[in-house]
Amino acid sequence: MRLQVLISTMNQKNFQLIEKMNIQTEAVVVNQCDHKSIEEYIFKGKKILWINTTERGLSRSRNMAVRYSDADICAIADDDLRFCDGYENVIIEQFVQHKKYDIICFKVNEQEERKKRYPSKSCDINYFTSFRVSSDDITFRRDKIYKNINFDVNIGAGTDYPMGEENVFLFECLRKGYKIRFKPYVISEVLRNESTWFNGFDEKYFIGRGAAFAALKTRYEGIIRLQFAIRKYRRYKEQIDLFSALRAMKVGSERYHKLVE
Repeated sequence: MRLQVLISTMNQKNFQLIEKMNIQTEAVVVNQCDHKSIEEYIFKGKKILWINTTERGLSRSRNMAVRYSDADICAIADDDLRFCDGYENVIIEQFVQHKKYDIICFKVNEQEERKKRYPSKSCDINYFTSFRVSSDDITFRRDKIYKNINFDVNIGAGTDYPMGEENVFLFECLRKGYKIRFKPYVISEVLRNESTWFNGFDEKYFIGRGAAFAALKTRYEGIIRLQFAIRKYRRYKEQIDLFSALRAMKVGSERYHKLVE
């Protein structure tokens, strides 16, 4: 069973990223820059496929990486990760042990001030708990995703609505009946301290969040917006009031629906 890491990055001038991220397996790197080319080279005995592209948007980058991958298992990664030694064995072992699962999510260590709370035990991921999953947590069987599911190119970093593409992706997987499991094993850590797109809980943030919820394509969209506004209230109340947050999310939802009509 082969594992490839699918890396999305921008404006890389050389291949040093692979060493910085402690890549110990094969990888597909999509580097969004000002030219197009495809290069293949060997790093510590492992094949690295490096794709330079002029396309823009994180979701487009993820879709391209999946198309060019050819391994049994894929792990999604941004360029601010450093993988733990032995991550390949951890990931592959779980897929060998859990043959009925199509997607397995793992833990990624973050800086203390941004540390995410993960479940303490293994558990299945459902529609509700999928909102807690970040893209860097996700690994999957390539044959279940390739040609079956794409990341929504209308949302995610590099678009007007720079968030939620991983949640929409998991919703689509669940709709197709795919089984998703969480395993409490750390496979990587985040090196970057600050988000590249999050600038606070302002109106723009909630417009983007509303668009991401609309992309879920569920009849419960309104309920999801309401519970999110209430659940996160303590975090944003100093910046925007509850009703303004709800109004901004509705605006984002309406804009997304017009965009895809």
